[in-house]
Amino acid sequence: MANNYEQFSEIIECHTRARRDKLLAMLQVAEENQDINVCEYKPESETGVWIYIDEWGDTDELAEVLQSYLRKFDLDEHIIISIAYSCSKPRPGEFGGWAMGITKDKIECIDAREAMKILLAKG
Repeated sequence: MANNYEQFSEIIECHTRARRDKLLAMLQVAEENQDINVCEYKPESETGVWIYIDEWGDTDELAEVLQSYLRKFDLDEHIIISIAYSCSKPRPGEFGGWAMGITKDKIECIDAREAMKILLAKG
């Protein structure tokens, strides 16, 4: 049997301590309301939050929390998270990555293979 993993590590720059503290509180509420880990998180600086997962997390819930954060402060910014997935055994299709792009208005996701197909189709 093989184990599958999903990993990422990003710093969300909140620009103020108040926004940083609000994001930390929102992540804590999400963590308390979920049966599985949303992500690990901790203050990175006076205004930053380090978010990461080492094995697996609820990236859908994380995207919702980050979008709610952007909406709360009406921020016209984007957050991009690049996520790797791997397997404990070399199996076809079990390695790769994907990315989430989050704004206050939308959440977009794309798999690395799909992104390459789009790029190659452009000629």
